[in-house]
Amino acid sequence: MQNLQHPNPDIQAQPATPDLFTRTAARKRKRGPIERFRHQVEGGSHREFDLGDNRTRWTLKELMKSRARGISTVEYPGVRLSEYVRQLRHDYGLVIETVDVPHEGQFPGLHGIYILKSHVELLDFAPTKAKEAA
Repeated sequence: MQNLQHPNPDIQAQPATPDLFTRTAARKRKRGPIERFRHQVEGGSHREFDLGDNRTRWTLKELMKSRARGISTVEYPGVRLSEYVRQLRHDYGLVIETVDVPHEGQFPGLHGIYILKSHVELLDFAPTKAKEAA
């Protein structure tokens, strides 16, 4: 094993152990309930997917509530909407339109409004705890 040296001699640097990663992954798996969603894909078929208790699920529910109005970081400052929208697009195949809107102020420029174009519904699915074991 490699000997790690910390710049401060009073602090002994510790290498990351696989146990640390195992505990972190297990902690993430134990987060809250899971909800099931269904959306229509090309050709009229449906695809179901589950989302745990996280910001991606929160973003999808906010998109579903906002309908044609959409959501933006102006309404939700500090939330990484672009990342959650990217996950919904790439990981779950949802169609989400980005409309660039100019804004004024101290930092003028453009910000995006995200509008859900896919038909998505929350299924009547009894929430369960996230899977304990992978």
